[in-house]
Amino acid sequence: MIIRKLTIQDVESFISFRAEGLENTPEAFGESLKEFNQKSLESIKSTFPNSNTNFLVGMFDEQKLVGVVGFFQNRSEKMKHKAGIWGMFVTPSFRKRGIARKLMEFAIEKGKEIVEVKQISLGVVSTNIAAKELYKSLGFVSYGTEPRAICVDGTYYDEDHMVMMIS
Repeated sequence: MIIRKLTIQDVESFISFRAEGLENTPEAFGESLKEFNQKSLESIKSTFPNSNTNFLVGMFDEQKLVGVVGFFQNRSEKMKHKAGIWGMFVTPSFRKRGIARKLMEFAIEKGKEIVEVKQISLGVVSTNIAAKELYKSLGFVSYGTEPRAICVDGTYYDEDHMVMMIS
């Protein structure tokens, strides 16, 4: 398996992979599959995270994308010390192989290369115990829970907010 930053050449693989995640675990994402499917290819390409401070990390099994996590640094002068993790998803048939950990470690290491970044935050649905345990084992600590953060088909999900101080 290969882990690397995604490039614009990976956009079509990312689109189908993102749709899989939104369909399989809608409670884990702030965006719905319906909203995502309404975006044009050009729209997705124009906002595709592809810089040193805003990027996607992918894990590939041969040519197949099996895991993704996003990373972004806040842009404003007063908040550029903060970065965030988003969009973590591993194809169900590839789970329990350490892929999520490797994706997170890669993203965190790349984030540490950004001089201004002093902390990394993320949100995780409160019922996702495995993800929360992974994040804790990597050094994230919980600092609060947002009740009813996400609503999927009338069901509300709380979201735990976590942060890692990196310097």
